[in-house]
Amino acid sequence: MIINKLVLVLGALMLCVNIFSQENEVDLFIVAGQSNAVGVGDKDNSIKVKKGVAFEYDSQKNALIHLQDPVGSSYMGFQRSEDGSFVPSFGKTYNELANKKVVIVQCAKGGSSCHLLAETNDWGTWDNEGALFENCVEKVRKAEKFTKVKVKAVIWSQGENDGEAIANKIITKDEYEKSLKDLISRFRQEFGSELLFCIIETGHKLNDKRVDKGFSVVRSVQKKVARKDKQTYMIYSKTHKFKNRKWHTDIVHYDQTGLNDIGKNVAKNINKIMK
Repeated sequence: MIINKLVLVLGALMLCVNIFSQENEVDLFIVAGQSNAVGVGDKDNSIKVKKGVAFEYDSQKNALIHLQDPVGSSYMGFQRSEDGSFVPSFGKTYNELANKKVVIVQCAKGGSSCHLLAETNDWGTWDNEGALFENCVEKVRKAEKFTKVKVKAVIWSQGENDGEAIANKIITKDEYEKSLKDLISRFRQEFGSELLFCIIETGHKLNDKRVDKGFSVVRSVQKKVARKDKQTYMIYSKTHKFKNRKWHTDIVHYDQTGLNDIGKNVAKNINKIMK
């Protein structure tokens, strides 16, 4: 048993050495936000990634694992994908375009809010009074130490809880904007002023026009923040079209077709930015 464990540990170390013999061969990304960042798609229709080109950092094992759905783990306050996510599509496409290996640090939690007052049912918040941000920093630091690679960007898919809170007059548009800008600032304080913050546009809430107006406010704020901050990007801005394309599994979550499209286009757009 002890020998087997040693073999596994040595294997993980050798994998890291072999893959990342040169730092410029790999890019490390944070995937963060709430349930559409976690993914509630269909793993059978999730994009399949060739072995050896894209990985997920497993903080429990302190190891890299092959990137495939379901991505993530229910550890450190985060959440494993219920089935399929956009992450394998992103990893595969980015590897092909940039000719670099990919490491994903998944830090997403379903139902989590950006503003403290938008949190519901103790699902977590990215506000500085919550634990998610600090846990994300800890997980990313471990990944950076293990891979000897600095994180390049945050890929952020979140806003539904805050949109509902805006619709219910719990928070205002300005309060949401302040909380989003504060979150971006905290990420850059931890990981450097050049860190890219890449926003996947919040979509619609189907069959609820009142709350959907709050989602629309969130989208307008996301666009405004990206427009005014040169290192923040609306990296994917087509989720508002998913309603007509029927790319939903329910009133707020994207199906696997939508998730695959998100991953592919996020990869294309980040690759353009990094060139």
